Amino acid sequence: MPSYQSCSPAEVQAYSTAYFAAIKLLADAQSEYSELAKNATDPADQAAYGQAAINAGTELRQLKIEYGAWLNAAGSVNPPLDSEVAEIVKTANDLNQAISSNAQASDILILVEHGMQIINGL
Repeated sequence: MPSYQSCSPAEVQAYSTAYFAAIKLLADAQSEYSELAKNATDPADQAAYGQAAINAGTELRQLKIEYGAWLNAAGSVNPPLDSEVAEIVKTANDLNQAISSNAQASDILILVEHGMQIINGL
């Protein structure tokens, strides 16, 4: 797994594109989960959405730490494949669209879960 300094420009571009799409996805998820928790009438839903917001925030912070370590040669990554980059960008855009169009919470949850699977595979 190469550090930033040993990556090719194409690898840097691929990882950076995937990283910023993942950041967008996690930030949108955290915000939306917080909103869902705030508006939930069922205490169980309120707790579940609140926990999901916390989890998204934790993942967001971890991703930022890993990216910083990679940039500072304190960590390494496997640069993602073009197909992985395209998939995380598409999922982040789909989530943004779903939130903008006031999609059902279940649809948003599916997109976030899919995005998390992609992020964890990078």
